[in-house]
Amino acid sequence: MSTNNYSKIKVIPNRDYHLSGPKSYVYLLQKWGFQPTLPGPYVHVDKVVRQGLGFGFFRKIIGKNRTDSVLVKKEGPEEATPAGETREVPTEDMQYDSIYLSEVYVGTPPQKLLLNFDTGSADTWVWSTELPANIQKTAGHSVFDPKKSSTLKSQKKSTWRISYGDNSSASGIVGTDNLANRMSDEFVRSTGDGLLGLAWGHINTVRPRQVSTPVANMIAQTNIPKSAELFTAYLGSWRDAEDEDKGESFYTFGYIDEETVKKSGEEIYWTPIDNSQGFWMFESPSATVNGKTVEKRGNTAIADTGTTLALVSDELCRAIYDAIPGSKYDYLNQGYVYPADTTEKQLPTVTLAVGGKQFAIQKEDLGFAGTGNGMVYGGIQSRGTMPFDILGDTFLKGMYAPRLKTSTYTATSAVKMTPPPAPHPTASAWKIIPHFPSRSIPATIAFYTSILGFTLGGTYVHDDHPLAAAGDPTFASLAVGDKAAANIYFFLTVEGKDRDRTMGEGRVMIALKEGEVDVLYEKLKGLEEERTKGSGEMKGEDGREWGIVDEIGDMPWGYRQFTVRDGDGNHLSFFNFLEDGEDGEDEKEVTDL
Repeated sequence: MSTNNYSKIKVIPNRDYHLSGPKSYVYLLQKWGFQPTLPGPYVHVDKVVRQGLGFGFFRKIIGKNRTDSVLVKKEGPEEATPAGETREVPTEDMQYDSIYLSEVYVGTPPQKLLLNFDTGSADTWVWSTELPANIQKTAGHSVFDPKKSSTLKSQKKSTWRISYGDNSSASGIVGTDNLANRMSDEFVRSTGDGLLGLAWGHINTVRPRQVSTPVANMIAQTNIPKSAELFTAYLGSWRDAEDEDKGESFYTFGYIDEETVKKSGEEIYWTPIDNSQGFWMFESPSATVNGKTVEKRGNTAIADTGTTLALVSDELCRAIYDAIPGSKYDYLNQGYVYPADTTEKQLPTVTLAVGGKQFAIQKEDLGFAGTGNGMVYGGIQSRGTMPFDILGDTFLKGMYAPRLKTSTYTATSAVKMTPPPAPHPTASAWKIIPHFPSRSIPATIAFYTSILGFTLGGTYVHDDHPLAAAGDPTFASLAVGDKAAANIYFFLTVEGKDRDRTMGEGRVMIALKEGEVDVLYEKLKGLEEERTKGSGEMKGEDGREWGIVDEIGDMPWGYRQFTVRDGDGNHLSFFNFLEDGEDGEDEKEVTDL
């Protein structure tokens, strides 16, 4: 394929970025909303908050008053409990900036902005003159002026809002160019002028109807040819500063850079992608530390250019740092550290599986940043309760990585790529199958079939489950809607674990046809009233009752919905789209582009 009409989008190192391991980790706690499984000052606690619109991985979309998980900082000694003295996490405790920024031109005539390319997000937004004047004057930012763009087409009834676990957010108006008119202090502190989302479009936060991502638009406008519906990412390293390209970083859209490919000497490796959650997710069933295999059966991982560290299971973290002399887990830094005088020869060779092939993390990237006390904060840290690994720059700097629109991920260790074989197209994949915990599969089946109207798809007994000998199922699949449109997998848990996998309470939103939401709500409301009168029908395991936790109502972002909690604490929000969103007295004004 000729690439004469294409050019690299160079990635510029952010000179204002200050490396800090703890700040980067705390930021990821906030961004992904997971609970740490290793001790440290930062934890998530439940807190009653007012209505908001959040789209973090573990954040639910609900209305009015609700209990939400909020990131806080514990005060006092190491043995202090989350229930003790806590305070909001100071903004300066988090690293909101991006190591890498890319020049992007928006509008006609073009206005130059520096954006963070993020494969973990599907939103694209920029600083704009819609922001308050005092925010626009923040040092170091370029601001997009929509009035100077002749190609801007505003969608006045659409809004977007991207937010994280502690309610930090950016929001704005929607159009053919993205711009922001409101953002919290956390976003203001960052150096970049916005974000360009490279994740899959179905996690885009524009409401009431989602919009196409930049990559999808480039394909639709034939800026990316049908024969090469892909983009590639290469994050260079200081190790390559003496090379001809001086270790440059770049993205390409619509082609693979053959010169970069030639530096590797390896064949391209392709692996299927599961895009059901909107991310570039692939199987990662094992890892090695100095040649010793660490099995991770059933494990998955995502590649995320918006994450600096690599987050993996506690078991793998221990195996890695046990192989580094003098390493330890540091409570105050909430992460693994090792002596700054550790030589390269003393560092282990660590590889992670992408599908069926192992890819090495460069030894130079095993250390992220100094902690100021003769120790180095590791580039690999605990993923906590996250159900998958998050492989950020620590991992990605060791490869050149194309991603295909046809749900295939490819990488070559250290650098290379060759033209791909034609993979089986799976771009039409759309179904998301949440995994929910259950303390009794029979009780779960009874509630979902007799109360919510689900259909049982099947059950299974896992031979390696500690309760397998009891004879009851350890797994069930339950579905509702045409062709099982809404499908949930339930796994039997003991003390919060399905075998070796920790499972938190699940959350899901299920779209129904207009009118069906009210019918289901009235049915459940009636059953609740009967139970109040003494029937006691359908209590969950350990006497825990199911119930409506958020009453039905029209949300300002275009939904009519209510939320029910099952007997195991899983939350299901049933909703239908409204013709137009309506104003809510408690919701801040938002706009998007």
